[in-house]
Amino acid sequence: MHSIVLRFLAEPSTVNFGGKVHGGTVMKW
Repeated sequence: MHSIVLRFLAEPSTVNFGGKVHGGTVMKW
């Protein structure tokens, strides 16, 4: 799971799309 979170933060495009889906997950971490 750590790799996935790092990838989402590394790619700005993914953050835009994943930010809404993984918004709660990122806040937890």
